[in-house]
This record gives sequence, structure tokens and C-alpha cells, in this order.
Amino acid sequence: MKKTEPAQEILNQIPLQDRDSRWQGLQAQIELLIQAADTPEIQQLAADYAKIRRRTSRLN
Repeated sequence: MKKTEPAQEILNQIPLQDRDSRWQGLQAQIELLIQAADTPEIQQLAADYAKIRRRTSRLN
């Protein structure tokens, strides 16, 4: 997801009058990448990882 942020920033700099079908296509690709990175499986992995980190930080 972090890699989509610079692309999104660049696209946001394009003036409204210059936003054509190519711009819309790139926006759609970025949105798909963001959605693909936020699947239930990824959310579960992130939650499990956070839980493990909390446990290990208590041990130290």
C-alpha cells in the first residue's frame, strides 16, 4: 500500500481539466491494489502479528 501513495500523490497533482480516461484507469488500478492489500486474510495476519508483538513486549 505504501507504494500506491506516491502514485496517488502524483495523480492528485494533475489539474481537473486534464484528467482523462487514462487518469481514471490509473486511479482504478490504485484502488484495486489498495483493496487487494486489505483482504480478510491480510487483516487476520496483521491482527495475529500485533498480538504476538504485544506478548513478546511483555516478556522483555
